[in-house]
Amino acid sequence: MSIPLSWLNSAEWAQPVESPTEARVIELTETETFIMERIVQGVTYDKIANEINVSRRSIDNYLRKIYVKLEVSSRAQAIERYALHARQVKTGS
Repeated sequence: MSIPLSWLNSAEWAQPVESPTEARVIELTETETFIMERIVQGVTYDKIANEINVSRRSIDNYLRKIYVKLEVSSRAQAIERYALHARQVKTGS
């Protein structure tokens, strides 16, 4: 195996790669945070919609955005990721 000297001399290859265990900064809006807190508590989507005076469809739209930010594809994964994030924020790790 050979490596081009120009590549070896460049610093590009030496950039650190984020490990999956490193804490990712999750930036949810105040409303998204409220929705996730209520979901973790087991509150239904309809009740959440009534609490913040939006339609159930709006909750679905918020959840789509939250799933993207949390890099998940299901409600269970979102709850797990959010709970882990909330715990890290609370402990300051």
